[in-house]
Amino acid sequence: MTEAASRINAVATAAIRTGILNSAIEAGAWDEAGIASLQPVNRMGRPTEDAEAITWLASPAASFVTGTILNVDGGYKAQEKVPGARPPLSRSHVFLWGEGWTPHT
Repeated sequence: MTEAASRINAVATAAIRTGILNSAIEAGAWDEAGIASLQPVNRMGRPTEDAEAITWLASPAASFVTGTILNVDGGYKAQEKVPGARPPLSRSHVFLWGEGWTPHT
């Protein structure tokens, strides 16, 4: 009998075009071009791109992948390795990581 092993992985995303981000852009709290410019691919991600990565990690095709963080971020994290490539984060960028937002009035 084979013992089943647990696999623990994570998906780290950047600016994914979700409803809350769309609302912030429409309210003028965020600039779409500015957000996209933070990503080396010069665009925001689509929710399906996150979903496909998660689906793959949960599939038998990734059965030997464990203990990893899969960056689905348009190359954002990779910029850490290139001095001066990524602009420093300001307090206003924290929204992208889940603290919420308040439209500018």
